[in-house]
Amino acid sequence: MSAQGIDFGYRRKPAGSALDTWFALRTRPRHEKILAGELTRKGIATFLPLTVCERIYANQPATVETPVFPGFVFLCGSAAEVSVAQQTGRVTQVVRIGDVEVFDAELDQINTALLAGAKLGAHPYPRGGVRAKAIAGPMKGVEGIVEDLRGATILVLGIRELHLAASVAVEAACLQVEEHFVRGMEIAGSDFPPPLRAIIAPPHGAV
Repeated sequence: MSAQGIDFGYRRKPAGSALDTWFALRTRPRHEKILAGELTRKGIATFLPLTVCERIYANQPATVETPVFPGFVFLCGSAAEVSVAQQTGRVTQVVRIGDVEVFDAELDQINTALLAGAKLGAHPYPRGGVRAKAIAGPMKGVEGIVEDLRGATILVLGIRELHLAASVAVEAACLQVEEHFVRGMEIAGSDFPPPLRAIIAPPHGAV
């Protein structure tokens, strides 16, 4: 468990071993957390980034968590486990991730940032930019595209295959430039509010 009480149950494997397959599950509107909860209880590994929002209910302020990427739940496992998800009636489309190694590494960057206590906010997927790595501070080891946002330095962490991205504020002095310019993919529109939390189901348990 992390300091925030979140279970990051990645199915991490030794270097050189085969990775589990990742799937992006497109869900019915407002069914992301329900689906992730159902799969968690069945022991199926899922990844659902959530954003903390302030809302007013009955004239009282309340803090609620909503998906950062509405309509997406990420599942790490087998086709049989995907079938279990589809049987809930909450999944409208399944996207099998092609480059599992890259996708796994991208989610691992987000996981690392969250474990460091970072407050991530959704960000348009970058067309390209300067790649950098945090070499000091709580974000040490996290890599992404470095940008300037209203005078603040941010790292943009992308999910290439789905054209999704999130960003985190960093100290410029903690960054080391890895590449001077990298060409990105076509930008994907995103209008999601910050910041993120994530829930990942434990990998053990029967389906």
